[in-house]
Amino acid sequence: MGKQEHDWQDMLASLRAEMPADGPEDGGAGPECEGDAAHPPQGVEAIARRQFRVFRQRKGRAGKTVTMIEGRGLSPDEAEALLVHLKRRCGCGGLLRDGLLELQGDKRVQAKGELEAMGHGVQLGN
Repeated sequence: MGKQEHDWQDMLASLRAEMPADGPEDGGAGPECEGDAAHPPQGVEAIARRQFRVFRQRKGRAGKTVTMIEGRGLSPDEAEALLVHLKRRCGCGGLLRDGLLELQGDKRVQAKGELEAMGHGVQLGN
């Protein structure tokens, strides 16, 4: 069995040697992550600092909880870019309805943290 143990290790070492260096541990820059907190997507960076109200709602949703985000003065493009960013960072679904951003589930704390990290003011509701 000693020979078989070393065979897979030798094969793995040869595969690693053939692969291009693209990660930070290999001396490369690594793949760029679009959802990286330090570098939000372009559409999100362009949004001016605003005040948001983040609250939870269950009424009229068959008992399901959604997180509502209200931001006054957002254009439809800005709201859509922000929604995509928040859905990706919070790991949930969501939609834009009547100027409000809706995230599936109780994501108030996560959404508040993301918005504050982007420099926005946030008021946390119920």
